Amino acid sequence: MQNEDGLNPIRRDSERFPVEASAIIVLDNKIKKGLMIQDVSTRGIRGTTTFSLAKDQALKIILQAPFFDHPVDLEARVAWCKEISGGLWQVGLDLGVDNPIDLAKEMEKMKNKNSGWKEQ
Repeated sequence: MQNEDGLNPIRRDSERFPVEASAIIVLDNKIKKGLMIQDVSTRGIRGTTTFSLAKDQALKIILQAPFFDHPVDLEARVAWCKEISGGLWQVGLDLGVDNPIDLAKEMEKMKNKNSGWKEQ
């Protein structure tokens, strides 16, 4: 079943945490590109890039501040990607159910500490 955006509404059951942060996307274990993160949930990340990604494409994402003090590599899959304006793409990354790190919990920790992340 799909909603008006053509997306599966079941994936929207996780709480989302708005955040302004950057990350690095690694394609084919060598090509590094930037991602501006807009929100995170238990299973995923929504962000903006300057390039298109293919649905179901596997990639690695490297996160650090404000989430962690050191870089953390996570495996992800492109859930969706759509052009939002000339040269900008919005992308949804699925971290999977077996993801060892719950970004929503990390955001709650940040919120409780009132440290360096900026809520939108």
